Amino acid sequence: MNLDIRTLLAWTGALFLAAVLFPHTEALRLILLLGGTVLAGIWLVSAKARGEYLSIEFLPPLVVPIATWSAWATASIAWSMAPAMSLKELQNEIGYAFLAFWFCYCAAQTRAASRAIPLTVILSSIAACMLGLLAFWFPSVQLTLGKFNSGAGDQTSALLTLMPCVLVGVWLAEKYETPRHIKAFIYVLPVLFIASAYTTLNRTVWMGFSAEILILGTFYLGRPNLSEQRSRMRNPTFVLLASTLVMMAGAAMVLRTQDERVTLEMAHEQFSHDPRLALWSWTIELIKERPLLGYGFGRGIIREQLHEEFEARGIWHPHNLFLGAAVELGLPGLIFLLLLLAATAREGWRLARDADAVAAGCGAALVAIVMGMLIRNMTDILWVRQNALLYWGVVGSVLGWGRANSLSDLRDRNNLSERNDTFMDLS
Repeated sequence: MNLDIRTLLAWTGALFLAAVLFPHTEALRLILLLGGTVLAGIWLVSAKARGEYLSIEFLPPLVVPIATWSAWATASIAWSMAPAMSLKELQNEIGYAFLAFWFCYCAAQTRAASRAIPLTVILSSIAACMLGLLAFWFPSVQLTLGKFNSGAGDQTSALLTLMPCVLVGVWLAEKYETPRHIKAFIYVLPVLFIASAYTTLNRTVWMGFSAEILILGTFYLGRPNLSEQRSRMRNPTFVLLASTLVMMAGAAMVLRTQDERVTLEMAHEQFSHDPRLALWSWTIELIKERPLLGYGFGRGIIREQLHEEFEARGIWHPHNLFLGAAVELGLPGLIFLLLLLAATAREGWRLARDADAVAAGCGAALVAIVMGMLIRNMTDILWVRQNALLYWGVVGSVLGWGRANSLSDLRDRNNLSERNDTFMDLS
């Protein structure tokens, strides 16, 4: 029975992450989210009854910063300009998101997770990318594929969340004995991600990719016991040249995408004409009016004021994560958010220094995921709905899997039956 619960939990987490990659799966996501939460709760109770509670981490290390930020966001209902909207946003963006984080964190610690989560996410990612490419190459089928294909914002957010996991997966697939057909799927994903990103005609995704590659490259070169040939890559000249090439490639793709957008009349010819420059300046003035409390939790809390100031109906939120947090929850809310993100990156940094390769890879991926999310949300606020669910589900999975494999963790590993020393257990 206990084994069945753990296996069901792992596959529920895997299917949840897969479902979030596709639009119009709200009912399925909710069923998997609630089902996974119940299964994790049953596992918690049964583990405590068996005396195994201390050998399994049911309490993620981010509980305190998450609780602090959530408490302040909840308190904002008292002074919100639209309390009903704030309450609904709390349910969606904090309630559901952190449930996803917790149950995916628990699911990733099971032995079955090493098979269920990577395999399911790989196949669903390939499917999502192929749908995007088909919709781009064959516009005539857009009406048919539209219900399954995410828009540019959701697609780029998902790509930036998953790309670090894919790149670490390539490294681990080489380090461990991985079946050739699985390697083929893993190796094709970075190419598909880049092609899929290009079809979105988004500019910031390339900045995000560049930052993530630099972070993972730093982690890779910092690992001990590299082969003599690879250790030569630590040469400062090589590092500088490689970093410059990565940044230049990202900048070139930004300019190339801008040219495509101008050709398709999707943007002004000059970056300086972007209305977000005026929007951010105006948002800062709003923040000055209520710097301590803000206007209440919710991305569209200042929608009416923005519609009065700007003609474009698409401008209904600040289009910047930090400005959005400050205008919603004041400067204290912004500080709590920064502490949460810093705590997440810190956990990744701790894992990245672990002697175990899987734990270290998870840690490096976690730091890169945080950076990719931040870069993508500097020109828009997409850290909501399915993007927030995917982000927190992946963060929970990566953190749980990494800590379950960590050799430097102070927990008693001898009693942890879920310990898995492989990258992808496909036996």
